[in-house]
Amino acid sequence: MKKLKISSYGVLQKEFKQHIEDIIVVNIPWDLLLHVKIETPPITNEKELKKFLKFEISQNISMETNEFFFDYLPSQGGITHALVIKNSDLTLFLENIYEKNVPEPDILYPDILRELLPVKKFPGVWIYFILSKEYSGTVIMDSDKFLNIRFSELSLQNVSQIILDETGFTLFEIEESRNEELTSEARKIFTVLMQDLLAEIERDMLVTINTTGENFNIDMVEGISIISESSLFYEILRENIDFTTLIREKYMAPDFIIQIKKNTLTGLTGLLLRGGYELGKVKSLQWKN
Repeated sequence: MKKLKISSYGVLQKEFKQHIEDIIVVNIPWDLLLHVKIETPPITNEKELKKFLKFEISQNISMETNEFFFDYLPSQGGITHALVIKNSDLTLFLENIYEKNVPEPDILYPDILRELLPVKKFPGVWIYFILSKEYSGTVIMDSDKFLNIRFSELSLQNVSQIILDETGFTLFEIEESRNEELTSEARKIFTVLMQDLLAEIERDMLVTINTTGENFNIDMVEGISIISESSLFYEILRENIDFTTLIREKYMAPDFIIQIKKNTLTGLTGLLLRGGYELGKVKSLQWKN
C-alpha cells in the first residue's frame, strides 16, 4: 500500500503550473446537481447500464441525452441514484474555476461525497450526516452501497455568524487560533444554539428516512454518525446528546480511514483520496508534521 505524504496546502497561487502527471480534482457544489432515482433492472454490463440510465434520466428530466452529463452511485434494492449536471451549468462552472486559475479538472467530485470518502463505512445500515460551513447532507448506506442521499441548506453558517457578531471572529477563525478566551466565548454561544441545530439535523434525517422506500424505517438503522467541520461541534454534541432522540439512541463518532489534522480539512482530504484512487497507486494519505 502506497502512502501519499501531504507536506503543505493552501490557497492556489497565480504562479501555479500544472505538471504533466498531475491529476486535478475539483469539488462540484451539490446545488448544481440533479439527484435522480431510477428503478433499475438487474443489468451487469456497465456499458448497457449506463445506456439504460442515460435514457431514463432523459425521460425524468425532459432533456435530450446530449444535454447533460451524469454518473451514478453504487446502489442496491433495485434503485440507482444518478447525479446529473446540465451542460450549460457545467460550462458556467468550468468558466468560473478557470477565472480562479484552476487548471482543467480531471475529476469533478460532489460536495457531501467528498466529506464522506475518508470515513470508514460501518457494516449494516447507517446514516451519515455531513455538516459543513455552507451546506449539509444526509446519506443512508448499507455498508458501501447507497440507499438514499439528500442535500440540505442547513449549515454551520448561522452559528458562525452569531459568534462573529458577538466576538468579532467566526467560529472557524476561533478554532484555528486556539485562543482559550475566544474559544470559551464561542463555546457559550454554540451551546445555546446546539439544541435547535440538533433538532434540525434530526428533522433532515427523518425526511431522508421517509423518502428512502416504502418498507424502510428507522428501526432498520443500526447507527448514526455525524461528520462536522467544527471541532467544537463534537465537544458540545457530547454535552447535549441527551436532548436528542434519534442521535442519542444510535450515535457513534465517525471513524476515519486516515488521520485528519483538522476537521476543516475533511473535504480536502476526500478530494486528495479521490485523486489517489484515480491513479490506482495511492491508497491512503499521511500528513507530514
